Amino acid sequence: MIKRATLRFSQKAGLGVLLFALLSLGLGLIPTRHPEDYVAKKAAVEMDEALKEQIQEVKEGLDGDSQAEANALELSLKDAKSLEERMEAYQNLLSFWSLRNPAIGALFAKERALETDSLPHFVEAGKRFISVISVMDEKDQAWAAEEAMGMFDAALEMDSRNVEARRGKASALVQGGQQPMQGIQILRELLDENPEDIETVLELAHFSVISSQFSKAQERYHQVLTLDSTRTEAYFHLGETWIKLGKRDSAQIYYQRYRETLPEGEARARFDVYLADVLSIAEKH
Repeated sequence: MIKRATLRFSQKAGLGVLLFALLSLGLGLIPTRHPEDYVAKKAAVEMDEALKEQIQEVKEGLDGDSQAEANALELSLKDAKSLEERMEAYQNLLSFWSLRNPAIGALFAKERALETDSLPHFVEAGKRFISVISVMDEKDQAWAAEEAMGMFDAALEMDSRNVEARRGKASALVQGGQQPMQGIQILRELLDENPEDIETVLELAHFSVISSQFSKAQERYHQVLTLDSTRTEAYFHLGETWIKLGKRDSAQIYYQRYRETLPEGEARARFDVYLADVLSIAEKH
């Protein structure tokens, strides 16, 4: 299910690897009489073609009705005359792909941001790229992080103090593995400026988990609940940290608190299935 949410880049070279290969090939074969940016432009064109090809492959994997809807939505964008019509077409495409393949949704969000040159659109596109990093193959995560960085950098050129863009860039630096400590430093600066910035506290907590600093992560998640008791996802994350520490009983306490915040019915039923799997695996270890 998660794999369907990615662009299936694993079937080909990862996009970051592909770009590097194209650049390397170009540097070796393109005559020096070309302008300095010739290689980069050529690589960008080839990258664009590779993306289009892979998006087409994903579309072909959809059922007939969904394929027809995707094509109709793209045609609406192509035929849109006014800015208002184009923005509506982009929003419809984003809604469609968010449910089926968030990575493609991120690409359309990037396209919209480049067209509108809008700070909020750059930030949204960056967030969409960030959201798909965790469900991509490792070799494609660097590509998604780099795309996110580009979007957040564009936003920061417009407003260097924009908190969402700074936080997003920090996340891209950490999750992409390029300069994780630089990303952490940005988050600490944000927290120094506003100690009650819940989103930044959450980011730091998540990254503490990634670096196996579980006690620090727990401290951050409890801080989130102190700042805002309605951010009940912190209970779930606390359960996850205790599971990673091998403490099933402690984990169940927080999982149960999280479960109680879910609406009765399908949401709880899905969580119960997840929890049964998690506890079963923990018991075996």
